[in-house]
Amino acid sequence: MGLLDRLKELDTAVLVALALGIAVVGLVLLVVLAVVLAAVIGSFVLGVGEAGESASVEGGEVAADASLQPDAEASAVTVVWTSNADADHLLVEWTASDGDVRATDTVGDASYEDGAVRLTSVGSSVTLAAADDAGEVTVQVTVTAVGDAGRTVVVDRSVSV
Repeated sequence: MGLLDRLKELDTAVLVALALGIAVVGLVLLVVLAVVLAAVIGSFVLGVGEAGESASVEGGEVAADASLQPDAEASAVTVVWTSNADADHLLVEWTASDGDVRATDTVGDASYEDGAVRLTSVGSSVTLAAADDAGEVTVQVTVTAVGDAGRTVVVDRSVSV
């Protein structure tokens, strides 16, 4: 007696319950697949979940972490001192290749130093923004950790603002 013969012997209510159970399992699998695909598309295509670039370099004797957080809507990029090993301060320098970029806002312990911004505590930040009429500007941002033992470039990246 085969499977088809055994199914014919079952009551209609049992067959309906079996079919509904299979349908529910299939629906759950489809929902899980849709959620996984949405997460993959969101993270790779749209950049959802990106916190910006973060780099940690312990070349030489000085180590610290900083992050670049671009903001396309504000035509700006914010540099944040995220952690410290043994740097006295971070020196944020920038060069705009095709327009005017200025430090527009600082948070925490920050000061201007010879055309650059000096961040003197973890959590301090500086926002670099293009001039109002500049349009999109490419800016080269270099963040250097400075300590008693020397200097180490922590971030060196070109960003459009």
